[in-house]
Amino acid sequence: MSWIFGCVGDHLQADVRAGLSFLNQRVNDHSKSPTFDITWGGLPETNHAGPWECPQCKSGGWVVVGVGLHVLGTRCEILSTTQWQAFFEKRIVNLVDLDGHFVASRWCSCKFEAWTDPLGVRTLYFTKKRDHLYVSTRLDWLAQSTDHTSINWEAFGAHWLAFNQFSSESLVEGIDRLGAGGHLVWDLHTLEVSHNPWHPVPLSNVTPEDFLGTLKTFLLPADRSVSLGLSGGLDSRLLLSLGADAPSLQAHSFGSTAHPDVKLAQSVAASVNCSHRIYHEPVPDAKACLDLTAEHVAQTQAVSSASSSLGLRYYPSLYKAGNIIVDGGFGEVARRQFMNRLLRKNKNALLAGNVDAIVPHVLFSRADVFSHDVNHAMREGLKKQIRRFLDDVVNTEGLGPEMIVDLWGVRARLPNFFGYEQSRLDRLCVSYMPFAQPSLLKLLFNLPLSSRQNGRLFRFAIRKNTPQLARLPLVKGARTYPFRLGPVGAFAWTKLASVLFNQKLHTSRYQFVQAVLPLLPEIAKTAAEQTNLFNPKKIDFLLSRYKAGHHEYEGAIDWWLAFELWRRSLTSPESVS
Repeated sequence: MSWIFGCVGDHLQADVRAGLSFLNQRVNDHSKSPTFDITWGGLPETNHAGPWECPQCKSGGWVVVGVGLHVLGTRCEILSTTQWQAFFEKRIVNLVDLDGHFVASRWCSCKFEAWTDPLGVRTLYFTKKRDHLYVSTRLDWLAQSTDHTSINWEAFGAHWLAFNQFSSESLVEGIDRLGAGGHLVWDLHTLEVSHNPWHPVPLSNVTPEDFLGTLKTFLLPADRSVSLGLSGGLDSRLLLSLGADAPSLQAHSFGSTAHPDVKLAQSVAASVNCSHRIYHEPVPDAKACLDLTAEHVAQTQAVSSASSSLGLRYYPSLYKAGNIIVDGGFGEVARRQFMNRLLRKNKNALLAGNVDAIVPHVLFSRADVFSHDVNHAMREGLKKQIRRFLDDVVNTEGLGPEMIVDLWGVRARLPNFFGYEQSRLDRLCVSYMPFAQPSLLKLLFNLPLSSRQNGRLFRFAIRKNTPQLARLPLVKGARTYPFRLGPVGAFAWTKLASVLFNQKLHTSRYQFVQAVLPLLPEIAKTAAEQTNLFNPKKIDFLLSRYKAGHHEYEGAIDWWLAFELWRRSLTSPESVS
């Protein structure tokens, strides 16, 4: 990821500065004085910096990591260093109306300030030590340099047991996290932190055409060629439909053409004569797999399984081609698919704030490998996070149940799932998610629910703009289903197909687990020696059953490995490999 790392405080001693030296080989630039030592790095397009003169101490600078977007009419611009400079020359910095994802900071000899984007897609971690404030966009680096390495199980509970974390807490004890719309001020003695999470603003006369037009504006930034991440799903197909007539748009997919998702993406792109490139390489050897995964989970905090790093290794090649990368990430809220299971089966529990009844509807199965005490702490933490969210939203926003869960997606799903991977990508390419922009969400939340339900708006727009795309099926998992079917019909269709045509695909997950399998017993042994977090018998059971041919444990092994490599990344880079 493009990154910031630094320490600010009275009279920084030599040993403090020496503790920051592990970044020396990664640094793009460096700014220091007797009271601050700030470093930053990353791609030039996702890393902007410049000077600032504080009225009091006559010194200072600023840096932004990420991507800022400015929309004026039908034109979308990616902010340049010069445009960012204009924000930081003002005495009061105001970034609340910007689209994009970013962490911004400004400092001088008497103060340090930081801001996060309105949706919290990029975040900043911070902690106080010896009357100094340490800050970093990378949690693992901050943990390594400050010796805060204990996992915050209350925060981690939802991160592991549910589909994602529901709060903006840091996953490490002793380290805090600047959430959505955050503002941090440190005057060398006093720390002030505030958050302004995004919330819907009532607008009148918003039409589906307004939403689709703004979405197209984000899809095609001015004077830039774009490569769209194309799959067999509905979200990327809508984006392709909106930009099908734009010569600046091409598409890409990751994975083998033997997989139905990639195979269908080929047909979708061909149907509108869109240039489409497929990136696929063989699974590397065991050590290369572990090295690739270790770096991935260190940056994304095990938000995805270990094997997912294989499908996300092609972005440097896309960057070299000179394209802006966009995809359909976070489209599920726009088509009213987020947390529908809860609304269908227990809407009353949501309205009544019945946490125990809500929990079964938000769980996501990863791996049951932890000790009894850890499982208990995670479960209690999950409940606390749900309770805090409901207290914040249900009691203050005055929204209906559908809007409550949509806002839950904006405040919890976007920063705590998509945000981690977006942060990693900022080091590899210039990318953003058109669906995850504040000005677009403002329109979305003012559309009638009936127009969004079951992806109705998406299907209508695709049929109207590119009817040939409506004649091709969609993909769910590894199964295709007719375009006309809504979520319930798609579920029934693919479930029946999986029974009638039980064909086992040797997916990238299968190939990954097969590659690293010889190294897993030693990793498990080391984990048992280093920590009592796990139940060793559970891990031994997973490995022995898998080796005996029970490949249904493949997913649990994949997730356990992701966690273990992330746990090691908190202590030192060397301990990962």
